[in-house]
Amino acid sequence: MAAAAAGLPAIAPDQARAQGEGPAAPAGTLTATNFSSGSPVIQITNQCVATTPANRARTILGVGEEVRLGLAGAPSGAYAWSASAGSVSDASGAATTFTAPSNAMTATLTLTLPGGQSLNRAFTVVEPSGVDHADLLSVYDFDTNESGAGMYCRVYVGPTNVSFYRVQLMEVATNAADITGYYADPMNAWDPPEDLKDFQANVWFQINADNSWQHNGKNDGTDYDQAWWSDDNPPWSPGGGLTWNYSARWKIGTGPTNKLPTGWSQQVSLQSDGTITIEKFGHSLTRDTNGVYTTNELIHLGQFQPGPQGGQH
Repeated sequence: MAAAAAGLPAIAPDQARAQGEGPAAPAGTLTATNFSSGSPVIQITNQCVATTPANRARTILGVGEEVRLGLAGAPSGAYAWSASAGSVSDASGAATTFTAPSNAMTATLTLTLPGGQSLNRAFTVVEPSGVDHADLLSVYDFDTNESGAGMYCRVYVGPTNVSFYRVQLMEVATNAADITGYYADPMNAWDPPEDLKDFQANVWFQINADNSWQHNGKNDGTDYDQAWWSDDNPPWSPGGGLTWNYSARWKIGTGPTNKLPTGWSQQVSLQSDGTITIEKFGHSLTRDTNGVYTTNELIHLGQFQPGPQGGQH
């Protein structure tokens, strides 16, 4: 006779069947029931390791996410765990940890009961899709009469209904494009496009549990993106502009490198009086040479369209 979870009746193996979650089943459980009475026999509980998002009983996972699974009451018996993709930490016993695969798919976790019957739990695994949104945290400080502007943004990778805490991301270094005016003049010490390349990209950084990133590459909790430009010498007439169109790559540990489906852009606009405007991730801010900043939230994040594939300045 199959061992039963604490408080649940034991029945012969040939009387057990598996059923999915129903109205009477708690969130994050699968229940084996008695054919004749419908009473529960075995319950599987699943809980995501990541505490963000708040729904830890979810079955939609980010690549590489980990889920703890167990049997209610920790019953004894020859219980076997297996996964159609990804891995389980323990192939037998009353509990295991499932690690989602590193690519998008539906992965099925199977619990085989002592009598040979099985319970299946399907998990939908998704990959990073791009930048979901960014919060403007603070601005750069420059000397008076210096032309420059910059912002620190906390950037979140989507989709945000899963956690990508095991994912690393990298902006890919790129030359500037759409170079006009001041920046196109070699007399201003720029030799486009090589001197206008983003040399701060090409650094792998970790994604946090809430899907924000640590872009400085130190992975020490300073999880912001730095979007800035300065060091333009006067005279600034006639003004000018340039754009970096970034692509990005992601990976898990030493696994394969994958291309993020969507990229983003950073734009720099220079006025003839040295005023600089920076735009990135739906945020726009302007600083004049007196050090006065104006934030111009003219691009609604929900309508923000990432630029072509591309890194960061």
